[in-house]
Amino acid sequence: MKGYFKFNRLEKYGVITLMTVILVFIFLLNVNLSPKELPDELFVHKDSLSYIIIKDKKEQNPVEVEKKTSQPKEKITFFDPNDLSKDDWVNLGFSNKQAESILNYKIKIGGFKSKKDVQSSYVVSEYMYEKIEPFIVFNQTKEELLNEESNKEIAGIRIELNTATKEDLITIKWIGPYYADRIIDWRSRTGGFVNINQVDELGLPDEAYKSIIENTSINPEMVKKTNVNTASKNDLKKIPFTNWRVIAEILKFRDQAKIENLDFLTEEMISSEDKIMLSKYLSF
Repeated sequence: MKGYFKFNRLEKYGVITLMTVILVFIFLLNVNLSPKELPDELFVHKDSLSYIIIKDKKEQNPVEVEKKTSQPKEKITFFDPNDLSKDDWVNLGFSNKQAESILNYKIKIGGFKSKKDVQSSYVVSEYMYEKIEPFIVFNQTKEELLNEESNKEIAGIRIELNTATKEDLITIKWIGPYYADRIIDWRSRTGGFVNINQVDELGLPDEAYKSIIENTSINPEMVKKTNVNTASKNDLKKIPFTNWRVIAEILKFRDQAKIENLDFLTEEMISSEDKIMLSKYLSF
């Protein structure tokens, strides 16, 4: 066995040199991987993170998506669809591609001859048509429009807003199916109108708003009343002229006694004028 481990001088130098190199590498590696160079722990503060919220498009209502993406850039006014440019259609709430398609369709049919022609364009959805339909006019001068308004005033036509049907509302100048539905929806949610100023809350364009003011009347007695002693908190929230302090006080007071009037509501909670308006929505 000794014969196998005998080294001459040159071999001994080689072994020593190799061992020295190995020791140097071990030392250098230990220095480079010193604990001082490594983080104590893996930690990221939450404030440095960015969050991305992804909503499933499939869950979005297509009609709601269209309402958000097709809002007019400018207030809608009366227009002849045959006179509109591409930019005009875009300002009404259509996309560039939709505007181009409408113009191509107009050329194909030789021009729009009726409102139904506009509706027939496949890019004009039911929602968009109902929104623009009240403002579509054909070959009608301003003088003719003024004469129609004048004749209506002479006739003294007044439609009661709390009892009007959709068909009644559509007969009002500049009120088409879209705005008629908006009026009925607001009336259904709140109980009705007690003051003409509430028309402001409908968000109607100027022409339609003016027409409503001039051609309708309001009978507060026709409002659908809510029993203040039995109504739920959610039902009370729907009633105009309420606020969280008023609702809280109503719930608190009726736990102690039956409510027969609104005298317990202070000026700090509701103004005298609003208290009178609120009382018209309530039964006791």
